[in-house]
Amino acid sequence: MHISIFGLITAASAVVGECYLGGVNMPNQDVVRAQAHDVCDKNFSKVVYNDQTKEAYACYNVDDHTMITFAVKRISAGGDMQISPADCYDGLRKEIGGCQHGGHSNYTNWLFMLCGPERRPV
Repeated sequence: MHISIFGLITAASAVVGECYLGGVNMPNQDVVRAQAHDVCDKNFSKVVYNDQTKEAYACYNVDDHTMITFAVKRISAGGDMQISPADCYDGLRKEIGGCQHGGHSNYTNWLFMLCGPERRPV
């Protein structure tokens, strides 16, 4: 599911985005924003993105029954690159507030994706 979505986005210079239709509504946005801060600070900003490692994913439980997946992908060419926690959060924040069921968009060198929310089995 994640890789095919990344494969659809190729333009790196313009802002391109899409909200996903249907599914579970976005849960508590304050919780999701806090999780985005966490994943940017502890995970995505620590990855060195290059031709071998172009993307990173992280799944978080929002509550006992709902899971979301954050993803960041480098869409520019060239050598090694890292994303700052602030740029990471800014990109993910736009998906949290802008799409009721998750979505993706790209800004400059990066594609940001928020998948889900998905209901987990009880």
